[in-house]
Amino acid sequence: MKKSVLVTLADKNYVEQAKQLFSSAYHNAGWSGDYCLLSYKIPEKELRWFKERGIYVKECGEEIEKNRKNIHKYPKTVLCKFHLFTKFFKKWKKVVFFDSDIIIRHSIKNLKRVKTLIAVPQNTFFEREKQLKFQFIKSEKISPNEKKVLKRLEKRYNLKKTSFNAGVFAFNTRIIKESMFFDLMKLFDKYSKIVFFPEQAILNLYFYGKWDKIPQVYNYRINFFKKMDVSVLHFAGLEKNNKPWEKNNPYYPEWLENLKKAESTNFKNHQKTRRNHSNFLLFLQLISISISSLFVSLKKRFHFFLGKTGKKIYKKTPSLYKQIKKLKSSLRL
Repeated sequence: MKKSVLVTLADKNYVEQAKQLFSSAYHNAGWSGDYCLLSYKIPEKELRWFKERGIYVKECGEEIEKNRKNIHKYPKTVLCKFHLFTKFFKKWKKVVFFDSDIIIRHSIKNLKRVKTLIAVPQNTFFEREKQLKFQFIKSEKISPNEKKVLKRLEKRYNLKKTSFNAGVFAFNTRIIKESMFFDLMKLFDKYSKIVFFPEQAILNLYFYGKWDKIPQVYNYRINFFKKMDVSVLHFAGLEKNNKPWEKNNPYYPEWLENLKKAESTNFKNHQKTRRNHSNFLLFLQLISISISSLFVSLKKRFHFFLGKTGKKIYKKTPSLYKQIKKLKSSLRL
């Protein structure tokens, strides 16, 4: 038994994705801790693959489905993340969680340096989208009952506060309390009518003001930026046909290579890090992301400008509007 454990979550449709995730952590990051699969209704025959290779398996699901009125609105696996905060995980000191739509490329050992809970902000560069309120209802057309729940939420929490993305996070298991799993479920039941990102919204409420930020290199979301060599590539929010396990995805060869390596890997054996994660490399990754983020932010503002403001310019000065359009085309925005 090691001091730390790397965990991912999967159902029967994401078995290969879990294998690839573990393999990329082992071969690329040189993860030195244990591995654990949170399993939702995966047949025992397929679970045997993980167990035979030294990966712990924690099955979950029944408590989540029990008397849950609104659970049908979401994939049934999502709330399984709450099982991370149960007695089962107290056998380790540190828990590091990754969604299964992730490729790990470099060392993640810094994630083990956690005193409470650490995560990457939901969106570091677009101020509005990183606010806690964006974890909940996004439509202005809501029912009277939903408005009541939303008002109750607004009285208790500052919804302008920064939220974190729950695709990657790490925590020290000393924060696990006896009733923590059930407290999370109660919180879900209380606000389930208005949550947009179910488990993410609830975890943000539970850890409100009790989590620390980490660099975006540990949860680099491909749907915002393209082609970047960072520690953790997260294909969050993309359509199913754009995920890395789809053959038309540019990352498919890399994903497939990691998956193939999993077959001959004994995860109990310690693997040395192949790609060193120096402070200088981390610095370069952060600089690259900052530059890309600035460009994307300017691009979004430019499109907004050409939208609402552009209509007014076109009415008053059509020639100026045409010049702006040409500039947009030349910059490939």
